[in-house]
Amino acid sequence: MTRARTLLGLAALVLLGVSGCNTYHYFDVTIVFDSTLPEESVGYLQSCSVLVSGAASDSDHLPMNPQGAKSWCPVSDFHNFPTLGTFEYSTFADSGKINFSFQGYDFTRQDPMFLCATGSVDMTASSTVTQTGTLMVTSGPNQCMSQN
Repeated sequence: MTRARTLLGLAALVLLGVSGCNTYHYFDVTIVFDSTLPEESVGYLQSCSVLVSGAASDSDHLPMNPQGAKSWCPVSDFHNFPTLGTFEYSTFADSGKINFSFQGYDFTRQDPMFLCATGSVDMTASSTVTQTGTLMVTSGPNQCMSQN
């Protein structure tokens, strides 16, 4: 009976040790438009996404007129221009480079022919729980304009 308790105790310690390895790390990334994208051009953005690659991978569309929350794309709030806002990304990755890439389109369909704003920032995953960075967005391969 004592041996069984000892084995159960060791198993519990192993499980606690394994669960401790999965700690979230947070990246607070502020998106800022540089001078190549004046307010008028940013006003044409209709759809935006952030791609994550490297030690973590993911993709997400920035909110489009969510219920009662801030709309990121189309850009509707120029109060803090040239800053679009800050998003938080979480991952279990604790080493390696993580690249955050912004893609802005002047049409609701995310097609390369409508890509008009791009930017990226590399950050290094580490034991630090929360890191901050700035993703600078510049004009993309196409000019931002009205597609109506």
